Amino acid sequence: MPTQMPQDEPFLLNLVGPGHWGKRYLDIGAWHPIIGSNTYCLYLMDWRGEVYEPQRDMRWQFVERRPEDKFIEAAVADFSGRATFYGSGQLASLDPVAGRPHSQQKMIQVIDSATLAGSYSFASLDVEGGEAAVLKNINWDRLRVGVWMIECLDMHKNPTWPQWEKYLLDHGYGEGQHACRLNRFYVHKDYRDAGLSPS
Repeated sequence: MPTQMPQDEPFLLNLVGPGHWGKRYLDIGAWHPIIGSNTYCLYLMDWRGEVYEPQRDMRWQFVERRPEDKFIEAAVADFSGRATFYGSGQLASLDPVAGRPHSQQKMIQVIDSATLAGSYSFASLDVEGGEAAVLKNINWDRLRVGVWMIECLDMHKNPTWPQWEKYLLDHGYGEGQHACRLNRFYVHKDYRDAGLSPS
């Protein structure tokens, strides 16, 4: 789903600050490089990062509009391999219910979140019902994220965060914060402390 502007953007920029762990982001379920993007505002501020999006037509959009990002044509879940992807556009999903199973279906590449690694000041997770699967398999010793922005409502506007928030709270993140109902933000204690330290 698209970021709820303008509420989320100022809130996001306030939380990430100048990028205490480098001006790097991780965008999982990126969809479009500009429309509804959770990282485009950072790209305009000279941040760069890795974007995961399994819809092939989006690759050329990123190549043209955000050429300095690394585009990975794959979904992220709790397994690796090939899988059916349901629907198209912003609401497409590995979940047949969320992705409208009677619409377009195609086989895509899937990457296990356990293989994600690196240090990022910000990460966006918007995978239409697959957030718990991604978070439960992360190797938190290999992947360091300062601020997470995670979609927290399902297609019926019911909260999903009670299903997956524990994975963040158990690994150094504070209680989730809202700027609007759609997304929930989590700040790691070490990232917060880095922002409080004198420069």
